[in-house]
Amino acid sequence: MQGERGLGLFLLLIMMGCQPWGWTSRSEKAAVQPPPFPELKTVGTYTSFFGIEPIRVHGLGIVHNLPGTGSNPPPGPARQQAIHRLKQMGVSAPDEALASQEIALVQVSASIQPGAYRDDRIDVELEAMGDDKNVDLRGGTLLTSDLFEYADANQIMGKSNQGQRMLAHKKLVKAEGVIMPDMSDKASDPKRRGVVWSGGRVLENIPFDLIMNKEHQETRLAMLIATTINRRFHGKVQDHAMRGMADAQTKMVIRLRVPENYRLNWGRYLLVIRQVPIVESPQVLRELRRKYAEDLLNPDFSVVAALQLEALGQECAGELKRALKHHHPKVRFCAAEALAYLGDPSSAETLAETAKAFPDYRAYALTALASMDEAIAQIKLRELMTENEPELRYGAFRALQVMNARDRTIPCEVINQRFNLYRVYNDSPPMVHLCTRSYPDIVVFGSDPQLQPPFSLTAGPDFVLTAREGEDKCFISRISLQGAHSQDVASLKLTEIIRKMGAMGAHYGDVVELLQQANRLQNLSCPVAIDALPKAPSLETLAQQDPMNPGAAPTTPANKSLFEGWSFTPSLFANKRE
Repeated sequence: MQGERGLGLFLLLIMMGCQPWGWTSRSEKAAVQPPPFPELKTVGTYTSFFGIEPIRVHGLGIVHNLPGTGSNPPPGPARQQAIHRLKQMGVSAPDEALASQEIALVQVSASIQPGAYRDDRIDVELEAMGDDKNVDLRGGTLLTSDLFEYADANQIMGKSNQGQRMLAHKKLVKAEGVIMPDMSDKASDPKRRGVVWSGGRVLENIPFDLIMNKEHQETRLAMLIATTINRRFHGKVQDHAMRGMADAQTKMVIRLRVPENYRLNWGRYLLVIRQVPIVESPQVLRELRRKYAEDLLNPDFSVVAALQLEALGQECAGELKRALKHHHPKVRFCAAEALAYLGDPSSAETLAETAKAFPDYRAYALTALASMDEAIAQIKLRELMTENEPELRYGAFRALQVMNARDRTIPCEVINQRFNLYRVYNDSPPMVHLCTRSYPDIVVFGSDPQLQPPFSLTAGPDFVLTAREGEDKCFISRISLQGAHSQDVASLKLTEIIRKMGAMGAHYGDVVELLQQANRLQNLSCPVAIDALPKAPSLETLAQQDPMNPGAAPTTPANKSLFEGWSFTPSLFANKRE
């Protein structure tokens, strides 16, 4: 974020005169880190991180195009704000528009993930305002809304004993788009809640900040650390010219950008940054490489040793490649993951093997494959999509989709301008995957699945699908709340049924309900998987476990303090709305 970093950093710089700030969160102190051997100083020796939590933004929104399921808001600030907004949009009679039942006021919110760039797309959540229980947001469209980071005005003015007085601090997101049903656990009343997937556009870069610890706040040292980081990390930012990733703003703050190859795993990037040594002596650097390469071959130390070699850069690729032939899978995986973030394609085979064989490493292995701009990584991900395990198949699909969004080898249809239908043609067993968060995607793997008669299935409030025993077609009927009736006929092929429903106005939630019901009643020729995302144990857990002996007692590596408490899921598989 350019210029003013935000309220949190402003308060931090006022308050940190007597204590360093923790790197695991905004409110915890940093763990004391013993150096690998005496006198070694790293970036983590002098600094702590700020800005590693999502930023919540909020605003008032107007939903229109509702089929008579809106609500006329009562007098008050929200109504006045809505009237003002409608006038700005050229609506000559805003009071009449609000009374038409085609409009509803909503609270809009979103989470901006750490390290986001300007123009990144994020999910937006909506909840109807007021007490009208008849409001139903399904089918509506959110008009352009501004979302703000809010601040406590009394805290800024030093009046902490006077309660909270929230005010809009900074506009960070513009949101708009077609509303999908909120299928998350917190949606107690799905009619009054909704989601606009990728409906928010971030207005500013959201960088991380390295905060110089109290005893090290010197301009010269801050510039040295920024120069050291830039020697190791540089690249294009949003397709602009090559540049370093760090800028020393003041003697207390170093602004930090995220390289493109770490965008899907910014937590690893920050952890690697902490291991970058503040050393210029070639002899010391050679000794570090020797020591880290030796540690890498010990499974108890391989997790941290790989991070330390990665921090030293490309010159350590040889040591990492040799470890790919080690007998222990943890050593091989740690070496391959570090090589992937160094852009070395020799890691792809080991990462694919690890993703298949070891579920605890799967999220990290797939993310590392997705981080590489290499053809071999795409080939391995396509191979993994033919496996039987839903988490592996869909995880590989997600990695490939994010890695190459314009990849036409996975056909995609946009249904009713509301959700996506993907066909993954391969020789694997058929499966349908559904998402209830972050992505409005229906992914069909293998040959085309079919509905199996007899059935009478409902989909949302409007749709009914029926077929009698022995029939080779199904009837799709829609009766809307306004009494309009439409009907169509489709074959039993699932993809054709979804297309027909979309043409009749079906929402994503309607199709999800249909598939869940058909799966439950065994009217579908293949299984349905829902939110089958790989789980990512903490690095501390991975370092303590032996994948060759899962029942063994956890080890306690001497260098675990370098990552203790670091538990961020790779953003490729994280819940974007938290």
